[in-house]
Amino acid sequence: MRGVPYLPRGSGLAARTQDLRQAVFAAWQSGVACEVSAADTGLDTSTVERWVALADLRRT
Repeated sequence: MRGVPYLPRGSGLAARTQDLRQAVFAAWQSGVACEVSAADTGLDTSTVERWVALADLRRT
């Protein structure tokens, strides 16, 4: 298709979501409150809290 840039594998929504999850968790580990990350990303606070909880469980 003309006018559509080539997107390498792993550049889709799932990859971007995973990057955002990792960034939110890294921010939380650095002391950033979930409410701040939620406001910064436009996500619900409950979503950010759930992501942090899941990432923290995976580390243990």
